[in-house]
Amino acid sequence: MKRVRTLDIEFKVVGKPFVDKAPTERFFKLIEHSPTRIILRVLTRTHDIPYCDTFGVDEEWYIASPTPASKCCVLRIAYKCDFYKFSMLKSVIKSGAESDTAKVWNEFKDTLTAKGIDFVEKKRPPPQIVKRSTSPALIKEKAVEDKEDYTTEAELNSLFDQQPVGRGKEATEYVKLLIGMNVEEFYKTYLQEDAEKCLLKFYASRGERIIGSTPWSDPVTDEDKVYEKLNIIKMRTMDVSF
Repeated sequence: MKRVRTLDIEFKVVGKPFVDKAPTERFFKLIEHSPTRIILRVLTRTHDIPYCDTFGVDEEWYIASPTPASKCCVLRIAYKCDFYKFSMLKSVIKSGAESDTAKVWNEFKDTLTAKGIDFVEKKRPPPQIVKRSTSPALIKEKAVEDKEDYTTEAELNSLFDQQPVGRGKEATEYVKLLIGMNVEEFYKTYLQEDAEKCLLKFYASRGERIIGSTPWSDPVTDEDKVYEKLNIIKMRTMDVSF
C-alpha cells in the first residue's frame, strides 16, 4: 500500500507583524485504507517564519462507511499542536495555531456544504411487488430490488465511537461531519494524487496556493518512514512524537 506523500503550500498569514505568508509542508501518512475505513495522519510544519522550528501540527483524519456499498461516510479531523523546543511564547503560538486551524477547517466544512454533499437520511419505502404473470393461476410475486442506501443518521454517528481519537484527550476535534459519499469517493476526490484540483480551488479562495506535491509512495527514507505503532517519525534531524 502506498502510504506517504507531501504537499508544499504557501499559507496566508493575517494579523502578524512582518509576516504575510508561511511556506508550509504537509506530510501525509496513510495508516489504514480499506473500502470502509481510512485513517490518516498529517504533520504540518512551517518554514521561514519566527519560532517555526519550535512546533508542528499533528492531525488525525478518520473516514468511515458502514459497508462498501454505502453511499455515505463520516469524516472526523482531530488536531494537536506539539512543541519540540522550549519557547517563552508557547501559549501565544499555541493560541494562534489553534485559531488559524479552526478557521481553515470551518471554511473547509462550509466548502463541503456548498458542494451539496451533506448526508441526507432516506426513509425506506414499503416494498414494491411486481407480478410475473397475468394468468391468475400462474401469478408469482417478486419484490423489486431496491439499490438505494437507507443508512440512518444514528448508524453513521455510531461509527465515530468505533474509532477513538488517536491522541485521546490531548486532541481537539475540529471537523465532525456526515457526508453523502462513501470512503472511496472521498479518497478519490480529496486525497489521491489529482485531488489537488479540489484543494487548489479551496486554497485559492483563501488567497493561498499549492506550490508542489508528491504522489503516494512507499516509505523509503528515515524522513518519511512511519512505524506501525504510530509512535515515532524521524523528521530531518529531529525525532518527533507522531
